[in-house]
Amino acid sequence: MKQVAAVLAVCMPLAAAAQRFTQECDSQYGTGDVYVTTTPAAEDPLLAMLGDPAANPDAFYRFWTPPEVVDIDFSAYPPGFALRFDTAQDTVQIAQSIAADPVLRDLGVLGAEANSTQICFSPMPPPARITVTEYFNTGLGHYFLSSTAADNAFIDGGLAGPGWQRTGETFRTIEPGYCYGSRPVFRFYTPIANTHVFTMDTRECAAIRHGGGWHYEGQSFGATAPLAGACPANTTPLYRLYNNRWMFNDNNHRYATRAAVRQQMVAQGWMDEGIAMCLFN
Repeated sequence: MKQVAAVLAVCMPLAAAAQRFTQECDSQYGTGDVYVTTTPAAEDPLLAMLGDPAANPDAFYRFWTPPEVVDIDFSAYPPGFALRFDTAQDTVQIAQSIAADPVLRDLGVLGAEANSTQICFSPMPPPARITVTEYFNTGLGHYFLSSTAADNAFIDGGLAGPGWQRTGETFRTIEPGYCYGSRPVFRFYTPIANTHVFTMDTRECAAIRHGGGWHYEGQSFGATAPLAGACPANTTPLYRLYNNRWMFNDNNHRYATRAAVRQQMVAQGWMDEGIAMCLFN
């Protein structure tokens, strides 16, 4: 795996442009970086073009509208640069698309590779434990999951707006990590319904992005997927319930580990969507 911190020379945040999303969200524990190799003559013109997306919108789109481009200035590596995406983008798909694009090849691109190499040590240090805290807004009637002490302090301090209070429901899991078999849970927010959704399903994640109106807020915690409708040993099922108020732009989900909570919400008319993910005990 390339050590990015040792080879970065110039980091260019790019002007806002309509973002191109992958067909699925990241399933390879990628860092968000795609390394592009070029001919020596093509490196600087391509960097200049990527720094000004309006100069060649078609080529910028073919490079998957990267939010940042990093010039790699290190003699041990061939000419090229890194495209930096958010951690929900499937960088394997992006790298394969760039490498196979005949138009980019004509512009001097030689290849592309996703930075998704993982190194596991034996023994591994234990994963970081995460406590997820549930909040309820008395005005909105919405539920929210906080997975950091900073978010807890922000909400408890009233900075997220009035009406938020802890429900008393919490659950424990671990951080995302390839070496622990723990996949990321992606968090999205929409101001349209003023609500969040959490998913580890890479296709659902991509469908949310393609649907528009949702903002990606990062990876919240780690989990694993159920197998044949059941969670594996040493994990706890996390169920998802839906208020089915999409027609009022008021949709919201609640996540629960306890059967009593599920029964309570179903009695209030919420839809039980089943096991959304499995939390590590």
